[in-house]
Amino acid sequence: MTMLARVFSIICYVVAGFFFYSVALLAFMELPSLGGKSIVMVGFLVPALLGLWAGFAFSGYRCKLRDTGLVLLSSSGFTAFLIVTFACLLATDDLRRMMAPEALSAFRDYASGFGFLILIFAGGLISLRAGLKKPNK
Repeated sequence: MTMLARVFSIICYVVAGFFFYSVALLAFMELPSLGGKSIVMVGFLVPALLGLWAGFAFSGYRCKLRDTGLVLLSSSGFTAFLIVTFACLLATDDLRRMMAPEALSAFRDYASGFGFLILIFAGGLISLRAGLKKPNK
């Protein structure tokens, strides 16, 4: 594999990770209808999967499980980091006074948010472990 193909595969994996991160954040949003939320999440999931597939294509379809695991783990880790950071910011009174009360009303679906976050973390961990296993000889 050439260096240029490897660079393009990494760029595609970064794009895929961004969209997986976006889907994880969308899972925390509370929308009036479950169907509308599902459509929006699938709409962001399609570019994530296309970016992952493009990364596979540029890398010659080698180490698919390892690369999938790394993308899913990094996007779930970044989402968890963002949630902890936001929770710490909300713990201060200064930020609460500056924000309108309705500004946080959209992010209240903790069950689906943490459920999806655990799902992509577990999927990433399983994929990474399966991709790093060496064949028994």
